[in-house]
Order: sequence, then structure tokens, then C-alpha cells
Amino acid sequence: MSLNELQEYARNYNRAVFRFMASGRAAPTEARLARFEESVDFRFPDEFRQLTLSPLGGFCLEVPGELWDRPAELVEGDWKNLYSLKLFGIGIGVPDWLNLRLELESLPPEDTDIVPFMARGCEPERFCFDLDYQIVVWSPRTGERRVVKEDFYSLIMKEIHGLEERWERYKVEGRPKKRKKK
Repeated sequence: MSLNELQEYARNYNRAVFRFMASGRAAPTEARLARFEESVDFRFPDEFRQLTLSPLGGFCLEVPGELWDRPAELVEGDWKNLYSLKLFGIGIGVPDWLNLRLELESLPPEDTDIVPFMARGCEPERFCFDLDYQIVVWSPRTGERRVVKEDFYSLIMKEIHGLEERWERYKVEGRPKKRKKK
């Protein structure tokens, strides 16, 4: 898997269903990324650096709220919470909910050996890099970490395809039933 596959997806995704936003021209420069890495004392893996420096860095792919109702409350393990995929970024003007620095600052003090880089919907779990450059899924509730076997781009594409599959499921199972008119 590679950046090319993600670029191809970004050119051809279903615009009638999904909203895709990314850094675009506001993507960081190599110098900005290097300063960020120095400030957090962590050099990112090459694939993450490549994506972050590209116009696709700091992206969000989501099914908008008009099509996929947002849950009134977070229910642990409910697939209906997974209506988006967010890759955190450092581009100029990145919104707070995609801001990698804010994600890092929100970590508890005992978890400073991981760097969150991706999230799904409104679930609290985060995909992170650990100090050995493994990808782990970290749970803020339990502190548990689960190692992910996919490489970086394979994981992103797997999660994009998972979002597409959840959308198909949502169309069948997830929408609230319409009331019949009397």
C-alpha cells in the first residue's frame, strides 16, 4: 500500500455520501514538521511524515450528520459511533478536532510514550505510534494497548473500507424508522 492508493481514493470517492477534507495547500513544510517533531521529542515514521507533508495530511473522511445521525450518547463498542475517520495533522488552520498537538496534550501523564495519529467517529480509542514505531490501538478508559499488524497505509485503507461497509450497514439497520403519517 502507498500514498498513491490513498490519492487515487481521494480523487474517486463517493461525493454523494462522504465528505473529505484535508490540509491541501495548508500542509506543513518539512521544516515545520521537523520543528513539531523536535517540540514533542518524537520523529514520526516515514509513511506518516510522507502523508502529513502531502495535501492529504490531516484528513477527515466522514458521512455527514444529514445522512448518518450522530448518537445522542456514546455507547461503548457501538458501530454507529464510527461515522468518520480522522488522521490528525499539523497543517496551518487545522481544526481543533483534527489537531495533533491537542491530541498529544490530552494524553494522561502516564501515557507519554505513545503518539495518537488517527481516530474513528466519536469513539475514545486512538490509533497511536509507540516508541518502537509500532501501531497500537490505545484505550483511554483502560490504558490497554493492542498492537496492529497492518502497515500504515494498509491500515488507513482498511479503515476507509470499513467506513464504507458501516455506511452500507447503516442504510439498512441504523437509520431511525420514519413515522407513518396518519
